[in-house]
Amino acid sequence: RARPYTDFSLAPLAAEPARFALVVGAGFSAGVVPMVHELLTRTIGDYYFPDQDQSSVERPDDVRSSDSAAFWQEFNQAAVRVGEVALPLDGAGHPQSPGEAYQRLFAYRVVSAMFGGPGAPVTRGEHFLRGFLRYLLEPGSQAGHGSTGRSALNDAHLYLAALLEAQQSARGWPLAPFCRTIFTTNFDTLLPTALQVMQLQARITDRPERGIDAEDLQAPEGPVHLVYTHGSILRYNPASATTELDELAARNVEVLYDYLRARDVLVVGYGGWGDSLMAALSRGGDAGRVVYWCGVRD
Repeated sequence: RARPYTDFSLAPLAAEPARFALVVGAGFSAGVVPMVHELLTRTIGDYYFPDQDQSSVERPDDVRSSDSAAFWQEFNQAAVRVGEVALPLDGAGHPQSPGEAYQRLFAYRVVSAMFGGPGAPVTRGEHFLRGFLRYLLEPGSQAGHGSTGRSALNDAHLYLAALLEAQQSARGWPLAPFCRTIFTTNFDTLLPTALQVMQLQARITDRPERGIDAEDLQAPEGPVHLVYTHGSILRYNPASATTELDELAARNVEVLYDYLRARDVLVVGYGGWGDSLMAALSRGGDAGRVVYWCGVRD
């Protein structure tokens, strides 16, 4: 007959290691946070041409579209002034390539010229665009009001949180834990909010510019660990510019690779652009390691 376990000095530090690591990108927040296309064809116009009467009623879609087109017309005029090639626009006056437009936008140089001429410091564009991200993710903060970010959740957030709650409580969960570490490229607070709905508290790492600590990743598994690889809106350190992402990759790729190479990885809603996570995944992994990439593109 099995003897009851009573030698607590030999007790394991954590349950069996989780089977997967999870990588969550912008697509995971679809329907709640605007995706890049909506961001550049609707939201940017809302922010650049604010509602003067402070109405809480959302402006008509055609107004937001035309305001965004006006923004891109001014952007291209500023690009020419600083010696850059204008962005190709479609028939509606929006960028033909949202990805290229996003990267050009967050290079800050052209946007700075929109506000201060060709010699304007890039900090002017950076200030404008950081306010834009707060406007997008943390309503009211760009006007000096406090908030903890958007609170609406989609089905993906709720399903993942319910799955993690079942795993963490072990009630009716006969399997080994499937995931305790979630890497996200998003800046929003939706994942912590979803976990709180299920009364789960997570460990959070959200200062990637200081370097992700290998000991934090390799600590005995217990609570769910959320790792913001691009920063967080609540830290005011979101990285969007190519140079910012390159700096984070140079700082963190080794520790991310060392963690991800030995685990199967679930990737959901992440486009795989040039950043620290993609650099780590691109190096491959240990024999038998599998990456499951779930997306809507080819």
